Amino acid sequence: MYAKPLRTSLKVLKNAGVDCVIVGELALSYYNVGCVLHDIEVCVSSSKLSSAEQALDSSPLFRRVPPSSPGAHAEYTRGCPRFVEKYADEPQIVLLSDEKIEKPDALGQEAHGRDAYYSLEILDYLTGEDITQTPIPTLPSLLRYLCLLSFSSGDPVHRTRMEQLVDGMNIDNEWCKENLPDHLHAQYVMNLVDGKRDRMGDSSGNFVTRYIAALQMAESVTRIPGYRI
Repeated sequence: MYAKPLRTSLKVLKNAGVDCVIVGELALSYYNVGCVLHDIEVCVSSSKLSSAEQALDSSPLFRRVPPSSPGAHAEYTRGCPRFVEKYADEPQIVLLSDEKIEKPDALGQEAHGRDAYYSLEILDYLTGEDITQTPIPTLPSLLRYLCLLSFSSGDPVHRTRMEQLVDGMNIDNEWCKENLPDHLHAQYVMNLVDGKRDRMGDSSGNFVTRYIAALQMAESVTRIPGYRI
């Protein structure tokens, strides 16, 4: 359901010379966060937003849909251009501009080595081959992006997503110091690291939070391409 429109939209944008990176729930799923995928969020440079819109508008494979009222999980996408495959109603492809906040760095195909590990969360939506063809953000740049969104908008959804990434990827203070060169960003994420245990339900095991208790899983997530700078 998600792989085909994702592949097709990325191909249309690539043919139009538009570089992009996936953000939102799909990027969270890639980094071991369990969440329901509503839309496919594609971030492009502000200078390429009109080209991206035109490319999808003129493609016979897609149609524009009227702006919707996003739920609390995606208020930041209000007013953004939305498209769906011509004969489908979902998922919606949402174009986001990096006008105010620089888009995250995308992983290249060469980052996906033979030892790569992919979480079950992303494999619910995409195959391993699909993943290697998708411009996924690096984890450090995704956290930086969410930090800046949180600072600029005050929308609590961005902090929640950072907490989910901290838990799902077993991030610790040492990782922050090594991978978040901006001191303000590093300190912000380290504060979330300090609250990791508090986010565990009394009897949740690993279900309410993605806090990683098993040593084997803690090692596995470090092999997700993009984990480090």
